[in-house]
Amino acid sequence: MTAKKNTIILGGMLVIAAAFLIGRVSKDQNTAPQAPPLQTNAADEQSLATTLSSPVQRPAETTEHSDPNVKAQLFAEYRCQKSACDMSPFLAENENEALWLRQRGYPSEQQREEAKRLPTVELKSRADKGDLIAASLYSERLMEEGNWTKPYPLLLGAANKGSLYALYALSYRSLNHPKHPDYTSARAYLRLAYLAGDYKATIQLTQTAPHMNGQAEQLIIDAEAAHKFRNLMQYRSYPRPPSKF
Repeated sequence: MTAKKNTIILGGMLVIAAAFLIGRVSKDQNTAPQAPPLQTNAADEQSLATTLSSPVQRPAETTEHSDPNVKAQLFAEYRCQKSACDMSPFLAENENEALWLRQRGYPSEQQREEAKRLPTVELKSRADKGDLIAASLYSERLMEEGNWTKPYPLLLGAANKGSLYALYALSYRSLNHPKHPDYTSARAYLRLAYLAGDYKATIQLTQTAPHMNGQAEQLIIDAEAAHKFRNLMQYRSYPRPPSKF
């Protein structure tokens, strides 16, 4: 009986000790400093639909991108108006692609026509307010006027904020600079647009400086594009919607 009694007492003590330890661990966990939440780049990936506007303001462009009327209007602007079209990177084959084009700074043909009627100072004003489409149109206007220096930082800034079209404009600048044409950079910016999500950039790439299609040149172009993808785009990608739903 004595041995049995001692066993019961010992077991009771072990239960009490275990309860104490569990309570202590729980208390330590509750009082321990919590790790800070992981920082993400969600803000970079958030839709720019509410911040982008065309050279002529239209209320529909500030509406939520889920509005079917807005998407239909954008598709009407970006879709091919001809009986037959190639896979132009500047046109949309469905509503989702049209919305993506607007969010990524690609001007529609309608916006281009509207911009032609605006003075340079007005395009500058809209670009200064953060309009990514206006930033590219203003930069292209400057190049038309013979200013090839100022567009460079403007387009880099637009690209850093999510405008993939700015990469096309940077390619155009490198290709057509009257004093310092740079064919490697002209192709590298298009390669960068591809890396950043625009699979249709390869269409423009094949038409740009075709004499640079050699394997040795392509290795240099890819290396430069990879460098820009790391430093300019910070590995951010904005995948273009597929042509078919």
